[in-house]
Amino acid sequence: MDREPPLLVERTAKNGGNKEDIKDIKDIKDIKDIKDIKDINTTRQKKYDEDSTYFKMAIYFYEKVSAVANEAGISHLIKKSNMQTWADDMRKLIELDGVDKHLAKQVMDWVTEDSFWKTNVLSAKKLRERFMELAIKMNADKKPSQPKQKPQYDPRDKEIAFQRWIQDGNDPDNFDWSD
Repeated sequence: MDREPPLLVERTAKNGGNKEDIKDIKDIKDIKDIKDIKDINTTRQKKYDEDSTYFKMAIYFYEKVSAVANEAGISHLIKKSNMQTWADDMRKLIELDGVDKHLAKQVMDWVTEDSFWKTNVLSAKKLRERFMELAIKMNADKKPSQPKQKPQYDPRDKEIAFQRWIQDGNDPDNFDWSD
């Protein structure tokens, strides 16, 4: 006699991982069979008010990314962006990753201006994933390049110049040996 395994995991394994098994979890007896199940409502996404800092950060970055996307002709890639998801990524960047809000804004501004990164970072999720790399690159670009050092004096330079003087058919006695 072939019995139906009670747990979703067992049913999925038995049936080869069919998606049909996922809808079986709606049956209340299946929920009782699953141990250590968390409250189903915890999987809902947190709602951010439009006045929240994280939502405002998401909107700010979205507007900057939108301008870049429109300019590059790829606005279709961000058309369906979810601002709640973006706000949550901003929250994670600040709270979990410990990034200062002012630094986050500086990187948002920089990344949407940088010729390479502006088309490679088109979401808050990607900004968060690449944040440390972007901040380092931004700071490296801000530092002025080291001025080229004046070449140090090499005593052989005069000898080389003297050899060229002779090769050009000049009189060796007329060569200026002074610095």
